[in-house]
Amino acid sequence: MNKIIKTSLIFGTVFGIVGFVWFLGVYFAGHNAFYSFAQKLSLIMMGAATLWAVWMYRSSNEGNLTFGEGALTGISMNILAALITCSLIYIYTYYINPDMVQLHILTLKQYLAANKKALIDGSNETTYKGTLKAVNEVTSYTLALDAFIWKVVEGFMFSFLISVALRRKNIV
Repeated sequence: MNKIIKTSLIFGTVFGIVGFVWFLGVYFAGHNAFYSFAQKLSLIMMGAATLWAVWMYRSSNEGNLTFGEGALTGISMNILAALITCSLIYIYTYYINPDMVQLHILTLKQYLAANKKALIDGSNETTYKGTLKAVNEVTSYTLALDAFIWKVVEGFMFSFLISVALRRKNIV
């Protein structure tokens, strides 16, 4: 099996499951598992996972790493991890604990109500009403999709940066 695929499958699967466990840990610790500071710390975890995956690929390739190999390893690992994490988040919030979505919606509505004047002053009444309407339409699917998109975007950034930092060609 191709080393890039093998490394991506192993790290993507492990860190996809770790990402979901982190999500549950944040929730059971009493924080908003979708948009809290504790949830954003998972960004550090995914950066470390990407670094580790690319490093392990480079180690298995006799210390050689091109930018393309590093980027492909990191990106594919992050896409798989995001797909696993967000699929599990969707299953959990749709089938096991749908109240979690309703709690998130309530939290967003409370934030909007508490900051209504500042939000309207910063934009306008129409934008505020549009945001409130969008909050009312939040579902398990939209939350999981939002998390997936952010994890993939973050994964791309980490993959490119780490690939540049770790690229190396041994000269014999």
